Amino acid sequence: PLGVSLGRLKQYPEAVAAAEAAIRLEPDDASYRLHHCDLELAMSKYQQAIAACGEALRLAPDMTAAHRMLGSAYLALEQYDQAAGAYRRCAQLSPDDTECRGGLGRAQYLDYDFEDAIAAFEQLLRLHPDDHAASNWLGRSYQGLDRHEDALPHLQAAVAAQPDNAAYLLDLGIVLVDLGKTEEAMEVQRRLASLDSKRAANLETYVDNAR
Repeated sequence: PLGVSLGRLKQYPEAVAAAEAAIRLEPDDASYRLHHCDLELAMSKYQQAIAACGEALRLAPDMTAAHRMLGSAYLALEQYDQAAGAYRRCAQLSPDDTECRGGLGRAQYLDYDFEDAIAAFEQLLRLHPDDHAASNWLGRSYQGLDRHEDALPHLQAAVAAQPDNAAYLLDLGIVLVDLGKTEEAMEVQRRLASLDSKRAANLETYVDNAR
């Protein structure tokens, strides 16, 4: 369809117009409404995306992709409870969908629901043990509960998978400080200094405040 081709070219206003024309011709075709939702997401028009996904789900309540996109829109708007609900339904419909599981965990973490976030990321890692982002989020979720010893191996696994990821290094450095491993934290800080001076300064301050 024309709307899909225009979307791939990032000609979003023209793609939306084409999608809306297709909807007028085939108002009961949920796939056109789903594509409209996808385009609105690409333009960061999250309220419009929510409306479009809602229309797709009205026609096809079990459309996994629509629940996933709905979760993304709610997450971007920091409406974490609604995001978690959408991602949870997505995961129920498609248990192996890593985006749904990861989105659910992130929404729960950002809503300070650390216990449920841990469950979501553990399930994701059972499906994909090498998912370094899930390892990092799992470590952060344990850290949110002050379970530093539980957090440490997951944060270490994330850094092992991506040694130059400054965000992962900062998370690891913080938990090392919280565990009283100051020398190891300073080694992480030195690695950070060559990658991200701002994060390196933040970790150095965290170390100083803990002394």
